[in-house]
Amino acid sequence: MQRFTVGRFRIVGTLGLVLLAACGGGGGGDVVEDVTVGDVADSPDTGSDPVTTPEVVTDGTITILSLDASAPALSRESGTLDLDTGAVQFGTAAGALSADRLRVTVTDGVVRFDDPASTASNRFDATLGGETRTGVVGLTPSVDRLPGGTATYSGDAVLTATAGTTLFELTGTADVTARFGAATPTVTTEITGLQGTQQSAVGAPVAVANAGSLTLSGAEISGTGFSGGDAALSSPVLSLSGGARLSLEGAFLGVDADEAGGVFVIDDGATQIFGDFLAE
Repeated sequence: MQRFTVGRFRIVGTLGLVLLAACGGGGGGDVVEDVTVGDVADSPDTGSDPVTTPEVVTDGTITILSLDASAPALSRESGTLDLDTGAVQFGTAAGALSADRLRVTVTDGVVRFDDPASTASNRFDATLGGETRTGVVGLTPSVDRLPGGTATYSGDAVLTATAGTTLFELTGTADVTARFGAATPTVTTEITGLQGTQQSAVGAPVAVANAGSLTLSGAEISGTGFSGGDAALSSPVLSLSGGARLSLEGAFLGVDADEAGGVFVIDDGATQIFGDFLAE
């Protein structure tokens, strides 16, 4: 799932689309639905898989947040999931989930999931029409299921950074705080404990135990999504100038909006950071 471009992010381009359909929610039973971009979602499992009675889903809408690191470019797209037939429609792409729930084959492409057993949301890697994207995908909650006041989510983040001829592949803890009750509802994502590897143009990757932290603040909430904001980096190995620009697309996921995820790009001309986060 990689090329010579850090981790999940292929800086050499492509534009795949993938959907992941995992239905879940707090309270009632869960339905594991793994769908891939522009493909199919799985219908409630009646076999031996550890699945229970599905939540009631009113619209069957899926949100796909994807990153094309070669551009770089972000996109937020929606699709539909038919829980009875397991069919998924994403834009003009449609397909069906494989029996092993690991991938969805669509017209001129395929979508693969990081965690087929996940409910409500998932990371994906997709190739469509010769182009590749990575990101997060999940079931779209109705607006009236969004929590009030302040909601917090905890999970992880995966990112790649390029600074000159040095490449960093890093992971960290992601803590998402959504302030629904504020005059201007916003989301702040704190990514801490960054660690991983760095690699120069020549030589083998070197471990980085403490690469610092990243704060994505001020993303404005609209409907079930959020976008925009500012980035602040505290790191002994990377730096951003005052002119750094953040592009971010995020969404609340799952029947009860009990998960949150997003994709982002930070660029100050000398340093570029590409990443995604997924929290519950």
